[in-house]
Amino acid sequence: MITLYTKDNCVQCKATERLLKQLGIKYLEINIEHNEKVRERLKSMNIKQMPALFRDGKFLFSGFQPSEVKKLVNDIDNYMPM
Repeated sequence: MITLYTKDNCVQCKATERLLKQLGIKYLEINIEHNEKVRERLKSMNIKQMPALFRDGKFLFSGFQPSEVKKLVNDIDNYMPM
């Protein structure tokens, strides 16, 4: 399961969401500005940049990283053919 943590008015978040959709990768979006508990958890993990992408609860990367997002296509569990 891919989880994408985002915040309001975040250009990198929107670009990552757009790329995930274009590639047909299923994900769950959680906006940290609407969930203080999650925001504090990410802060305790020293994750300061959004978006933050997790797979099965494991932190992968933060920020807009198209090459890292594209690697997820190889994971059949996360791929949803168009």
